[in-house]
Amino acid sequence: MYEAEIIKKLWEYYKDLGYRVTSPRSIAPHRFDLVYAEVWKGQVEKLGGVEIKTDRDSFTRIESQIFNYAKYLDEVYLCLETREEPKNLPRFVGVLRAKEDSKEIKFCRMAKPIDYNYFSPTGIRSKGMEVTLRATDGAYISKKRELIEYANNWEYLKKKFLFNSMIKNPSKSMYEEKQSKKANPWMEEEDRIPIPLTEVEMQLIDFVQKRRKKGKSSKNGTQERL
Repeated sequence: MYEAEIIKKLWEYYKDLGYRVTSPRSIAPHRFDLVYAEVWKGQVEKLGGVEIKTDRDSFTRIESQIFNYAKYLDEVYLCLETREEPKNLPRFVGVLRAKEDSKEIKFCRMAKPIDYNYFSPTGIRSKGMEVTLRATDGAYISKKRELIEYANNWEYLKKKFLFNSMIKNPSKSMYEEKQSKKANPWMEEEDRIPIPLTEVEMQLIDFVQKRRKKGKSSKNGTQERL
């Protein structure tokens, strides 16, 4: 099979499971064959990726490709046709198989969560926050519960930024967008719509904006006094 045929099968597989899907996309200098997002109440809770290797492809770069996925995503799968999985495949990688004579994707091995990547939710606890505040001179906050909520939502927000950047690139020309639609004819219009912010994420951005404006005002005031 060609890669595009496998992408279509995977697309339908993950869509049926309720995921948002995009493919193929690049985050310079890396290219991802397929990325899926688990969205719950507007939050991107998990990002996963699938590296596709057809029977024609080489396994030469598989290790570096997998670790490029692991830098950004929560879990990684390798999708094969009939070949045996490569011996140097990291154990955290799950395995899927696509068959030419079937629409089904065969689930062979579950991926293990990648807990050291940049976008994994931290699940910050109040105890950790208390210890950190005590260790920092002059650090005090009255609304501790809100701080924890904001901190945890920041992780979800980073996932959302990443996924949306792969769905839609504002710098793309009309020709590039047309070529993208031509390459992925099975995509529906809703698949091209970025995931919007939740109310809590909007509050977080407002908080950052206000702090930034306050910082600028203080700086200007200092300059005037000088």
